[in-house]
Amino acid sequence: MAEAGKYETVEKTAPAENARAQSPNYDLNLKLFPQRSLKPEHFSKMLLVLIVICTLASIRFIIVGAWPVVLFLGADVLALWFAFFLSYRRGRIFETVQLSKTDLIITKSDANGRVTSTRFEPYWAHVSLSTIGADKNTLTISHHDKRVEIGDFLVPHERRQLAEKISDALQVWRAR
Repeated sequence: MAEAGKYETVEKTAPAENARAQSPNYDLNLKLFPQRSLKPEHFSKMLLVLIVICTLASIRFIIVGAWPVVLFLGADVLALWFAFFLSYRRGRIFETVQLSKTDLIITKSDANGRVTSTRFEPYWAHVSLSTIGADKNTLTISHHDKRVEIGDFLVPHERRQLAEKISDALQVWRAR
């Protein structure tokens, strides 16, 4: 299942579809991050309801003498918590695409907070959207020997929109 992501201007002033960079320092200033459908505070409520249901079911199974089922109910709750823990941890990643007067800067941050930044000369930077199969694609920005893949957590149509947005900004930059 493909997980949708989103991108927006760093200032978060407009939706991703019609966002324009509004920072005076950048011609383009986008922040990309994975979309999470369940907010952490709602997850806590959902987990609490699940624990109550499993506790009531556990009492019933203990009464009828099927106490080993209680272990499996507990394992289910722990597995669900761990899956969401990993999902929210992955949700901390982000990427930024910034086009200034002199550089195209791609910054990537992983779930551990490690940040890598790659600078490109905007005049020579090439945006490439490669199609893989019927419903997959990859977005890369390259310049001579440097190559960075961005937006791997976005769905294919969002990568296409992002590629168009970056390409358009680079064309405007080159036309000045």
